[in-house]
Amino acid sequence: TPAYVTAIFDTGSSAHLITLKEWEHTFDLPGADRDGSHPATLAGAGSATEEVLINDAAGLYMTGFGNASTSGSGSSTAISVAPGTLKGHYNVSVLSAEAGPPNSILPNIVGSPIIGQYQAVIRNTRPRSLTTADGTLNTPQVDLAPLETHGYVPGGYSRIDLT
Repeated sequence: TPAYVTAIFDTGSSAHLITLKEWEHTFDLPGADRDGSHPATLAGAGSATEEVLINDAAGLYMTGFGNASTSGSGSSTAISVAPGTLKGHYNVSVLSAEAGPPNSILPNIVGSPIIGQYQAVIRNTRPRSLTTADGTLNTPQVDLAPLETHGYVPGGYSRIDLT
């Protein structure tokens, strides 16, 4: 059965990250024999570091909130996605971190590895909301377009191809 979770789209993150809760319960990477045993140390903008696990390669796919909806309520809220709207890649390792303080304060993150394969289109003029078990989340519409897509240059801007 497909399972979907929300994540922060962080183009500055060098990897994708899921919390240990998602690792064990939502996606069951151990049950799929995709859990890794090699640790890594993450360092961000601050001075703190964090230990994570490097999982075996799998697929990671995403879509914007404009293509998602929820059903149910409370802890049984389920996210569904419009067919054909997921974009992503496979054979990519996803890091996993222990969920919640004191172990980790990091959320699920979709990072820059996906940017090498798609053009990120972030439309601040199209705000989106999604209500999950954790509350209402607000974001601009985020889409992934094929590289070299010329149709996403907004009015008033120009594109110059450099060779």
